Amino acid sequence: MEQQKAAEQVVLRPRGPFGLLEAFQLERQLFAEPGREVVIDFSLVEDATDVSLIVLSDVVRLAGPRLQLAGVANPHRRVLEEFVVALAELPEATH
Repeated sequence: MEQQKAAEQVVLRPRGPFGLLEAFQLERQLFAEPGREVVIDFSLVEDATDVSLIVLSDVVRLAGPRLQLAGVANPHRRVLEEFVVALAELPEATH
């Protein structure tokens, strides 16, 4: 997983398939950055399991407004929206 840090923001970019293990790794990385804004850029994720997206939806709820989830493909977007996860657009600086 690629990680890019700026003064107040961290961008996490999972790559390739996103399964349960990757969801838990992402959770650990997120909570290792308390107090910082975090953007999770899913634009490099090829496929994600429903279970990993359910774990991710819990992580998003626990993190609150300091977390933004962006770059999510349409099939994954539907699963996350079922769990009332708000999705953001990618800021130009993270492309």
